[in-house]
Parts: sequence; structure tokens; C-alpha cells
Amino acid sequence: MRFDGRIWNQVYRGVRNTLRGWRGADHDLWVQDGDAILRWTEGFLAASGRMEPVERREALSGIVLDVVPDSGGAFWVTTSQGLARYAPSLWRSPGPVRGADSDVLVNSIAEDPTGNVWFLSPRFLTCLCGQKWLRYALDGYERPPNTFTDTLHVLPDGRMGILSGVTGAILIFDPATKRFAAVRHPENRFLRTFLPRRDGGFFIQTVSQTGDVDFTRRIDAAQAVLAPGYWRLSDVREARPGSESVRSDTLALPTTLDRRSAMERFVAPGAVAFWNFPATVRAAERAGFSSAAYRLRYQQLLATPLLFAAMTLLAAAFSLRLLRLGDVARVAAAGIGLGFLVFFLGQVCGAFGTTEVIPVPLAAWTPPLLALLGAVTLLCHTEDG
Repeated sequence: MRFDGRIWNQVYRGVRNTLRGWRGADHDLWVQDGDAILRWTEGFLAASGRMEPVERREALSGIVLDVVPDSGGAFWVTTSQGLARYAPSLWRSPGPVRGADSDVLVNSIAEDPTGNVWFLSPRFLTCLCGQKWLRYALDGYERPPNTFTDTLHVLPDGRMGILSGVTGAILIFDPATKRFAAVRHPENRFLRTFLPRRDGGFFIQTVSQTGDVDFTRRIDAAQAVLAPGYWRLSDVREARPGSESVRSDTLALPTTLDRRSAMERFVAPGAVAFWNFPATVRAAERAGFSSAAYRLRYQQLLATPLLFAAMTLLAAAFSLRLLRLGDVARVAAAGIGLGFLVFFLGQVCGAFGTTEVIPVPLAAWTPPLLALLGAVTLLCHTEDG
């Protein structure tokens, strides 16, 4: 029997006296009827399930003695012919999706901040909310394009944004009210893709009515300076389709990029060539930024030959010990540990140097010097006893 919250319905009527059932994966129900094992597959609506017998072969061809459910929808069956275990396949469609009419195509998947997983198909917006499956029909709205996969995004306020490629609209679904609202492009252009912004807006790529990317304008400038909130272009030439190019002395283009993030993003210390470090340090200082990271990296590169020499001497000190003296494992472990110690010291000094807690030259040269002095001391001790 099955209880749907209001009434009891008969799901299966047994043939033999031994009848038992247990839950499987994806809301499937398994039934033992005597020596037969049957599987009742639920669809998106539980009433659409059907009973399917399991083929009796090998161990399942014998008399069923016991069934023990396992975790993850698996279970063990012991029979007079042996032992068998059923485990769901690793890749499988969830039961509610398999039974959702003939609509099994899913264009895009997104997870909201509460942990709910949303699935977008040409006909429905489906949500796996905890252990419940909820489905919302897109009736009356344009279906998302089948060839586009990046068509579903979670907005900062928890609403869902759906790209509709028929007339170039974005559908906004509010889980609280369970309503859709269409936001269309003011020029009725087709929308190819969109990405949500942190402030609730969108980055949108549009195309013409024919599906081609239109040329709107081209800007050439002799110089671009990043100012707070905008790019300041000098000696500008702007060209638009169907008109002559226009020259201007300056032009301001709004941007959310600031100088600090530009320096950190585009000029990382590890990306600067060795010979360009002096110029990069001067440019950072002229821009008003801290050049400690660049100076530290430059000094570390200068100290690299000394560090290599120290590591070579350390290796020599640990490898000169005769095997006949024994204790090889302890010596090897000590060598590995000392290498990690030198690396850790370099990382700590580098962090202090970047924040200018200690002078940059001291942070760069201290680990190699200490490693060299320690290697020389250990080598002399090993040779002279």
C-alpha cells in the first residue's frame, strides 16, 4: 500500500506469502515476493510508477533467503545459489526527471545560496529543494534555446535568471512568489548570453535580428590613463558605422577597475621578467603603490645562486656518510626535514618582506645565508668529526 497524504492506494498485490518492500535510490521501491525481486519505478508523479520484475539469473535464480538494504540505495540478497548485491549505477537520471513526460533535455544547471539545485529544460524549470522535486512550467514564455547551455543563473537576491533566445528576453523567476517576469531588450535585440553582476545587473551580449554580431563603434587612442571610476583616453579617434570618424582630445569611459586591482591582476611579481624589475619597481612607486613585492622578488632571484649552492652543500653533507656506519634512514629523514625547514623559512621571510615588517633585502637573503652557513657547518662536522 502507498499513502499519498490523504488516502491509501494499493501499489502491488503479492502472489506468495513472503512479501516485503524497501526504498531504493531516486524514490524507487523494491519488493520481494517469494523468490521474485521486483522494482517499482516512480516518475515525477508517484502515481505513474510501474512494477518491473528483475531477471532471475546466477545467484538470483535460487531461493531468496534474506534481503538486507545498504546505504545509497544498494542492498544485499542471499539465496540458495549464492550472494548478490545491487548498487545503483554511478551515472543515472533521477527518478523525477525520468518520469517528467518526454521532456528529458536539461539545458543548464545552477545552485542557489540555500543549496537548492535548479534545472532548466525547454518546457520546465525544475528545483531539487532538499528532498523534494518542484517543477514550474514555462507556458506562455519563450523556451530557452536548445543549443545554449549557459542560460540559467542565480541572481544576488536569490531569484533565477533565464535566457530566452526567441525574442531576446530574460525571464526572472522569484521562488518566493513562484512567478515569472520577462525583461526585454529596449531595442528588441537577440540575447546570446548573459552573466549576473554583484549589484543585481547583467552583462549581456546581444546580436542583430539576423543573428550576426553588429559593429557599433571603434575607439583608437594614443594614450589611456586609469582614473578613479573611468579610463581617460587622449588623442581619440572614434568610428561608427555609416559615418565618418570623429577626433577628440579626450574621452572618458566608465569602468569598475581601480589602479590597485589592475596592478595586482595584470602585473604579478611572478610574471615580470628579471631584467624588467627595476623599471617595474619605479613604475609602481610613481603610481603610489607599494613596490615591496617586486623588490622582494628581484632580491630573491639575485639570491637564487647562493640558495642553490647552499642546497648542494647540504646534499653533500648528508650523502658523504658511509653506508657501513648505518643509520641511513635517519640521515635521509633529517635531510628531507632540513630541506622543508629551509623552504618554510623562505616563505615566512617572504611574507614578512612583502608586508615590510622586516627590510626586503633581509627577507630575501636571510634564508640562503642561513642555509649556506648551516650546510658548511654540517659538512665540516661530517668530515672532521
